[in-house]
Amino acid sequence: MNNGSDEKSENVIRTREELQEEFERSGLNAAAFARRHDISYSTFRYWHKRAARSPVSQRPTLIEVVQKPQCEGGD
Repeated sequence: MNNGSDEKSENVIRTREELQEEFERSGLNAAAFARRHDISYSTFRYWHKRAARSPVSQRPTLIEVVQKPQCEGGD
């Protein structure tokens, strides 16, 4: 029997990850970011440290791929 707790847990984790990404883009220090989002500073620091310890392979990384146009007529 699923009481929805698994789904809620997944949503909380997703929200934490989204907040972490937003924090990294924000340019704010952790205390200012936590205040802005009405999160306890100590809770936010815990999330931040926990995310930093997670294996890199579990965190998605986006890279830009640019294809250079080929020259016509050979080398």
